Amino acid sequence: MNPILWYFNYLRRWFIVIFFPFHFVKSHRERKGECLSCGECCSSCFHLSNNKCFTYANRPFWCNKDFPNDEFELKLYGLEGKCGYTWKRK
Repeated sequence: MNPILWYFNYLRRWFIVIFFPFHFVKSHRERKGECLSCGECCSSCFHLSNNKCFTYANRPFWCNKDFPNDEFELKLYGLEGKCGYTWKRK
């Protein structure tokens, strides 16, 4: 992942959490599917072994526990079609 895009999304997440906290609540309600534990969303994390997260049940606080938060994050990280999560189209 490009560090500039990672940092952009980091700032974006904090902005949404502070100013629009219900965005993620609504987005998670509309999210379908389940995590495949593929590790694509946390490829820079040091908790990966053979591209599988070995601390998935006890993830550290900095982990993207709720990743992806919305369709934009799927597109930003290039995970469309790879991630187990989808959103219903309006």
